[in-house]
Amino acid sequence: MNQSEIPDQNLDEIQKKFTDIAQHILHKIKSLSLTACEIQLSFNLGSSTTVRLGQLETLESNKDQSISIVAYNGQKIGHANTSDLSMKTIDQTLEAAKNIAQYTQEDPCAGLAEKNKMATQFLDLDLYHPWNLDHKQAVELASECEQAGLDCSPLLVNSDGATVDTYQGLSVYANSHGFLGTRRSSRHSVSCALLAKKDDEMQQDYWYSLARHAEQLETMSAIGQKAAERTLARLHAKKIKTGIFPVLFQSDIAPSLISHLFSAISGSALYQNASFLNHKINQPIFPSWIDITENPYELQGLASNSFDEDGLQTNKKNFVNQGILSSYLLNVYSGRKLNLPSTANAGGARNIKITHNKNSLIDLMQEMDTGLLVTELMGSSINLITGDYSRGAAGFWIEKGEIQHPVTEITIASTLQEMFQNITSIGNDLDKRHSVQTGSILIDHMTIAGQ
Repeated sequence: MNQSEIPDQNLDEIQKKFTDIAQHILHKIKSLSLTACEIQLSFNLGSSTTVRLGQLETLESNKDQSISIVAYNGQKIGHANTSDLSMKTIDQTLEAAKNIAQYTQEDPCAGLAEKNKMATQFLDLDLYHPWNLDHKQAVELASECEQAGLDCSPLLVNSDGATVDTYQGLSVYANSHGFLGTRRSSRHSVSCALLAKKDDEMQQDYWYSLARHAEQLETMSAIGQKAAERTLARLHAKKIKTGIFPVLFQSDIAPSLISHLFSAISGSALYQNASFLNHKINQPIFPSWIDITENPYELQGLASNSFDEDGLQTNKKNFVNQGILSSYLLNVYSGRKLNLPSTANAGGARNIKITHNKNSLIDLMQEMDTGLLVTELMGSSINLITGDYSRGAAGFWIEKGEIQHPVTEITIASTLQEMFQNITSIGNDLDKRHSVQTGSILIDHMTIAGQ
């Protein structure tokens, strides 16, 4: 059997074993005088192969399984986990969770979601496509990818390697309402990082491809060549003067901006009064042409699931509708803390998309005329309480809609409130390697600290 693949019949056996374990625990809690129980079981199988300068550098395989048990004694909670799935150890883990629950303080918001809200529809979202790949083939693919990049220019003098990763997993969630949900998934990626040198200057960059199905990955040569192009483009970097200019976030880093939105509207940030978006529901926070939507049922989506980590049915929704914040990001617990219903987002947001009003990155550069195209962000100084935003950056200086030269050693700063409101355009150059998918985002102005 290849290290990166487990036969479906074996996964069927593991799923049956997990189901039997869950049923065993749920039956046993009745004799332990526990009010309720949640069980999360997981099985993961994967491999990672890295080639550097034509030689195998690392070869890793992982195969692990675990169980997490949450026991409820009224509104007291006990949590225990183990990777040993023998029945003796499982019983001991359940006992440990029960004992912890005896001594914790009562939490009025603790407990399972209501029974009548448990998910009942389990869709086939086409998430499971194991890659039939052995270690030798992985080495060959990584070597092909790296060499394709190095062959692009004699200025590419070194490599941080090319890596082929494969993953497949099975998870089972069950609770004492009688709910039991399973999910099989796979994820594969190939990446390449190169170094270029000219005179005394050295620059590094990378590229990667990621997909549920290996056949949907970019070709090895395309990944290597893209890494080479990005690395070579960074040579001859210059500093720029401090000032206030338009800033264009390229599509591969633009999702980070939207992820700050979800951090700020998450239930934990809201009930701790640690968000600049607290009490902003039904208020405009983006321009009126922007919608931000969630579709947990997207086929082969990187975050697709029919049920969330509380067992609730997931649903399509608008988090932002015509610029107005229309939904928070809540699980059962945070919803109770805020006296609001769960949005079925235990485990986070799923398959987020944002509307666009422009076509290509070139269109956005021409609209910007003069400003900064950001292709890399470094460090993080983001205060979710105030919205203050400051990050190191690198990219390209744009004049008359065209790239003039690469830029390095700068900092970009603003507030997230102003950045969201001052989005003037979003491109259709969607980066599908993220669970938050957006095109490049143009912001009217930010402070750029350079020379």
